[in-house]
Amino acid sequence: MKVFEIGNGQTVIKGPSHYYSCSEGDGTVMLYKGEEEDEPVIRFSIIYFQRAEGITQKDIINDFKEKAVRQNAQFITHSGKSFFSYDSESQEDLYIRIFEIMYEENIIVVSFTATNEDKGTDKIKVYLEEITDMIKSIDSLSSLKFPILEPRYEDIDYLVTEVTKVLDVPGEKIAQYHESGKSVEILQDILTRRDYAINDYKYHCALGLLFGDCLQAANNSFHWVIVHDQYGRELALQYQDFALQCFPISMITKRIEDEVEINVTQLMDEVITHIESESDKDKGFTRIEHNF
Repeated sequence: MKVFEIGNGQTVIKGPSHYYSCSEGDGTVMLYKGEEEDEPVIRFSIIYFQRAEGITQKDIINDFKEKAVRQNAQFITHSGKSFFSYDSESQEDLYIRIFEIMYEENIIVVSFTATNEDKGTDKIKVYLEEITDMIKSIDSLSSLKFPILEPRYEDIDYLVTEVTKVLDVPGEKIAQYHESGKSVEILQDILTRRDYAINDYKYHCALGLLFGDCLQAANNSFHWVIVHDQYGRELALQYQDFALQCFPISMITKRIEDEVEINVTQLMDEVITHIESESDKDKGFTRIEHNF
């Protein structure tokens, strides 16, 4: 299972691990499998609005129910969410199913798009069942005890872009550089020579991302996640399925800021040894069921 951000990032959904997500320009989040061309896609959009003076929550719910009746749709209530769904005929060559959800005082619109040829197939039925389960899982970011989220496509694209800039190689060669140890050598050389402007925080972050990518390549028990907490939103490395993360961007930028000498290999070994030893101890570290 994965946890995905939708809307402004303060609302989350839980979905099967075979989905990935990316943002679209208007704040919409698209979920996809990436298995084939012309595959079905799911889009989540949140419409935020303020209640007009004199309008009660009961009035809003009644209006929402009336809309379901007009669409001849079943009105469903589940754990503080109300929703209904219907087929849209806005595009003749596509099968489109629309879900409208009332969550708190906002409306979430989910659109499912597939080819007409797939309409009514078992494959589509599974998609629609998964969407219904996702809708039922909608909750606030603050409801998560551990705010560890699935990175979006643009997060990973940003990671790869910044790493390739530092290494000065095409993206397809990153794995080769990691395997040969050349990535660590280049990073160490930059840090030793302090080959960066002291106020170039964006480049410092790129060095942190490269450090994290080297760490993940050296130990595949780590994987990239997004941690979204009161301090902001940051790419981090989670260890296995434990609620244990390290923050490679902060680890490097803080040391650069403090003008601390950095031994890349030693720092990697320290991080791995510390986290492995902590997870091996019976200290009740929580294992989380999502994003692993």
